[in-house]
Amino acid sequence: MLDLIRRSFPVRPAVIVTIAGIAIAFACSKADPKGAAPVGSAASSALLPHVQKHLPPSKSTRRTTSGDIALGNLDGQISSLERLVAKPSADPQRRRNLIELLMVRGEMAGRIADIERAAALAERFPQDVPDKPDAYITRAKARAALHRFDDAWADLDEAERRGAQPGQTRSKRATILAAQGRLEDALRLALEVRKERPNIDAIGIIAVLLGQLGRQTEAIAAFREAFEANDDSSPFPVAWLFFNQGQFWEREGNKDLAIAFYRASLERLPAYAHAAAHLARLEKPDVAEAILKPLLGTSDDPDLHFVLAVKLKARGDDAGAKAHVSSAMARYDELVARHPAAFADHAAQFWLDAGGDSKKAFELAKRNVLVRKTPEAYELAVTAALASHDRKAACEIGTEGLELSRVSSMFRAIVKGACERR
Repeated sequence: MLDLIRRSFPVRPAVIVTIAGIAIAFACSKADPKGAAPVGSAASSALLPHVQKHLPPSKSTRRTTSGDIALGNLDGQISSLERLVAKPSADPQRRRNLIELLMVRGEMAGRIADIERAAALAERFPQDVPDKPDAYITRAKARAALHRFDDAWADLDEAERRGAQPGQTRSKRATILAAQGRLEDALRLALEVRKERPNIDAIGIIAVLLGQLGRQTEAIAAFREAFEANDDSSPFPVAWLFFNQGQFWEREGNKDLAIAFYRASLERLPAYAHAAAHLARLEKPDVAEAILKPLLGTSDDPDLHFVLAVKLKARGDDAGAKAHVSSAMARYDELVARHPAAFADHAAQFWLDAGGDSKKAFELAKRNVLVRKTPEAYELAVTAALASHDRKAACEIGTEGLELSRVSSMFRAIVKGACERR
């Protein structure tokens, strides 16, 4: 039963943060792209010829700044802005920049504390500049990153009331709709954004949405178009794009290509915790350990401990697995207590799997469905209900989930079985 969950290990809304602040990060400090990362070579030799055409683009087609250098520059910019915004006379624009950069680092390096810090700053931002639409847009992005979707939407409405043009809020609305599972609505807005700004960000989101809608051929073409649209030396947008391509191929059941793109993402940005967690899940235990352990000192995301615990258990290292289960357990509980909407899904998966508490998993999964009515959310809730021996709830939740247009045949079969045997 856990195969249904492990095949779809969702990321917290990376699309919400995406690369919205990356332009700011690199406008502040452009680094010379020396030592640009090689892409795709690590997994190429292991792939069959018929998938070669889908490999990550070669490093010769686009060079980017070293991920370590880029992240170091970002660290420096954040430290400088933290000092500046601490002054009573701080320029509000600097606070906005700090919020954006914290969200970028939080997303790209798996630093949840950065997202929380950005959210705290953003929450007060409209009080400082109440007549500035940007203040509400900035807060909307921070709220959405923690799955406060209704509050974020209200902020975008307020921004427009205070003078923001629809073009300034459209991409943010699209990402909120996507995170809620309203993919067709999100795609319609995203296509409008591309008309205005045909860049890697806008086209990349379209590619992600097309893939989630099952429009594979169009998604593949859009991913390629997004890569070709990138004209920046920053590694962040490319790492983000490759990571999402890895997710696309993983959903398609192509493990080889998923691994290739996850590796390509990490070659551009070695600290990318989301990519590391997904890659580690697909690798053998020893390889997974080598991928994850270097990031445990820089990322505070419990997913790393969760995945590592599963891999160590598979290798027979019960003591090592237990230690990482304990770390993940404490961190998930802490995050769910503070931000239940944002962390209910991953915490539910943990408790259903390594955490060994299906009833707790079910309670969290039910909470998640209230916020995100996606196929993945319903799959998680139904699986947790069945693991808790609650077939009635599995049937009821599953029947609601079947109303979605994008559910798997496996999910349909599981719901049918739950309803027949309750």
